[in-house]
Amino acid sequence: MAQNIENKKTTLSDDASIYQKKEERDSSESVKNNWSNLKGKEKLKYFKDYLLIPILIGIVVIVAVFFFVRSMFRDQQHIQYTVAVMSTKYLEADKVQEHIDELEKVFELEKNDRVELEIGLGKTANAGMAEFMTELMAGTLDVIIGTEKDLEDVSGHFIGLDEVDEVLELVPEEARVSMTYDTKDSDGKDSAETVMCGIKLKYTVFADCIPEGSRYADSLVLVFVRTNQHKGELSKYWRSIQYVMGKSYYESGS
Repeated sequence: MAQNIENKKTTLSDDASIYQKKEERDSSESVKNNWSNLKGKEKLKYFKDYLLIPILIGIVVIVAVFFFVRSMFRDQQHIQYTVAVMSTKYLEADKVQEHIDELEKVFELEKNDRVELEIGLGKTANAGMAEFMTELMAGTLDVIIGTEKDLEDVSGHFIGLDEVDEVLELVPEEARVSMTYDTKDSDGKDSAETVMCGIKLKYTVFADCIPEGSRYADSLVLVFVRTNQHKGELSKYWRSIQYVMGKSYYESGS
């Protein structure tokens, strides 16, 4: 029998875990559960009890991520142009899709290639901006439809439409929307300039997509994004401007 600190007899043995230091107890537990110290049946039980489910979950997650990433990149290869509408409240989705289908014909896309429509990108007019900014910064958007309030803070990403005389000939004065570009002057100091980079939607072919009596009718703007990673070469940019202004690419003789 062991004796306690008052030299009284106790029924516990000298090596009972209660007398071990914490580090020694932790160590003994670690050794006890160490895979190399387990016998055949003990290993099988340990594997079933502690390892099997985490391993299966890990495999499922890895497979799911793999297929998601693969499908995403495969899909992106066929997206030649993206038109994004900031909120589902702004336009009637079915009518917008009809114009997207027409735009695909204008672009004369190869088989399986398409124009992507993202409607409700920000979920609502004033929320979900993180998703919108992620796509804008990633360069995956070509055309954006939203209110001036939605777009005024990111106007530096848009193409200045007044830089090209041919564009000005297509866009009447009353349809032009100017926004402020934050720039640097020759001394490197912050500066700003006003640039026409938007078109009022009610003057475009998308006007028929605006719900009757919509409170957004006068504030909706269509802009073209300056940077993108799609095959948004000049011909697509020019054809899309012609299309939204109701002028057929074929009629123009371009």
